[in-house]
Amino acid sequence: MDVLEPHGIAGLKFGASPAAARTVIDALLHQPGGPLERSGNCGVQHTITWQDQWTANAQPSLTLDFGRSGLVGYQVGGPQEPRRPYGGWALATARGLRVGDSLLIGRHMYGSSIRLGTNQGGSG
Repeated sequence: MDVLEPHGIAGLKFGASPAAARTVIDALLHQPGGPLERSGNCGVQHTITWQDQWTANAQPSLTLDFGRSGLVGYQVGGPQEPRRPYGGWALATARGLRVGDSLLIGRHMYGSSIRLGTNQGGSG
């Protein structure tokens, strides 16, 4: 599923409301997300998380982040989920970059647009 975009996810643009996001992502993943939860991380006020119920250990998860202006970011997987699952979701960018792909693959696909940072738990 090539839905991870620089301006949003699955056609949903940054700034979208939690209700609109839930409708789009529930339909995309064919399952409901968790509750809208309060968050205090990096200006993110609320999150909604979907767990992949078809993959062992519910990996990877998809989390949408919301601030005052609506959707402000998303995360697929996390530090505890470094591998690509053998089943379940296959979320990817338009060029096919997926969770678990190496930095080398990302740079091959996107060139200098790929940058390492320590934001949202990054390590480089």
